[in-house]
Amino acid sequence: MLPWFQLTEHPFLSIIVIMTDFDFRHLDQHIGTSPEQRQQICTVLKQRDVRKGHTLMLDEDDLVYISKGLLAKINRDSDTIEHFIAECDIAIYPARNSSYTLQALEDTSIYYIQHDDVVHILSKSNNLNLIRAYHKMLLYWAYRRLARTELLLLPAREAKLLFYERHKHIALRLQSKSIASYLNMDPSYFSKL
Repeated sequence: MLPWFQLTEHPFLSIIVIMTDFDFRHLDQHIGTSPEQRQQICTVLKQRDVRKGHTLMLDEDDLVYISKGLLAKINRDSDTIEHFIAECDIAIYPARNSSYTLQALEDTSIYYIQHDDVVHILSKSNNLNLIRAYHKMLLYWAYRRLARTELLLLPAREAKLLFYERHKHIALRLQSKSIASYLNMDPSYFSKL
């Protein structure tokens, strides 16, 4: 674990205050970072807690890492859940004018980096692997959204079984009406399958 540092400017010195710990082990599976890059990331990394039932409010394209808890990406127009994001997973915050919100299904702790800070870190990086890894992360986020489409094309019973198989790490934490919403099914029909 590497401490999350907050740099405070002073006319004669910079004061480093340890705010909290951020565990890079999970991210290391996707993004290899040098100690200098980790420190750069930690200077802009922010932490926030979201209570169950509350909506996460960030800026467009902020990069979110769920450290504990569970979020749902909800389409306000159709009032359906389009994605679940659990601990050790990432999300990209939707545009303000979009119909999507991120809502906590449990008390949730997140770390996030504002989009401008991500761009700044990537532009300063001489590490092409870091840039490639960020692009892979974006593709991973897109792929996760496409996985739902695949389930929606299946017969209802198969979709339900495959959901439980693919999402066993969170399935028991979800209400059946949330899973039914994700699978675009009526909750009573879902419970009878």
